[in-house]
Amino acid sequence: MLVSSHRPQHRIGQPSFIPHSLEEEPVRVIAIVMEGSKEELQYLQAFYARLEEQFDKHVSVHFLNELIPEERLATEERASHPLRRLELMKDFLSIHNPDYRHYPDEAWIVCDRDMQSFRVEEYEEVYGYCFLHSIGMVVSNPAFQLWLLFHYDRWLPDCLYEDGLSSKGILTRLERRLKKKMPKYKHGSLEFACLATRVQKAMLNSSYYPTNIADLKKEIGTNFSDLVQSLVDCYQ
Repeated sequence: MLVSSHRPQHRIGQPSFIPHSLEEEPVRVIAIVMEGSKEELQYLQAFYARLEEQFDKHVSVHFLNELIPEERLATEERASHPLRRLELMKDFLSIHNPDYRHYPDEAWIVCDRDMQSFRVEEYEEVYGYCFLHSIGMVVSNPAFQLWLLFHYDRWLPDCLYEDGLSSKGILTRLERRLKKKMPKYKHGSLEFACLATRVQKAMLNSSYYPTNIADLKKEIGTNFSDLVQSLVDCYQ
């Protein structure tokens, strides 16, 4: 299989890709930016590597979190906020970016719905921009750990639905449950190997709970499976 290096070619204000010759196969380009730079990134990198090994096809995935300087993460108070991550996506998608190389076929932003730090108006701002610019928005309410738990559990425990429980409180209970299923689990560090054969189960289990962006603004659930399915579809 021949895989070409690609040159942007502008058509109606948007660059598309053409191979160097008709025999070369176009490579699909995906851009992903995540609110979290640890577990979400580790999960998606490992899942992507697994797909690359399984299929006789190459997809180019840009993990934009890798472009964020460590000093910014250490010193900027809201460096990981979805709005700041959206700015990073905007920079990447801009043809005026001096590092611009590819306009992606798909772009995704992955974030948590923390009721305390991600306000309703901010949520709607991110969603509005994503909708206008055809960027996929992945939301886990309250956090990515919910998606991890769905690799094991179909039904969530009642304790997550107690009145007055904050997003942080729900996350604490999620991680407590997750550690019972994954004894080696540590916040900020993830071993994908124990999850690899359970991805389909997570997709099924998560479907029993809210997956719509409008619903995820207030309700516990996640549409992380949308991104997983999209990546798998790229190899079909």
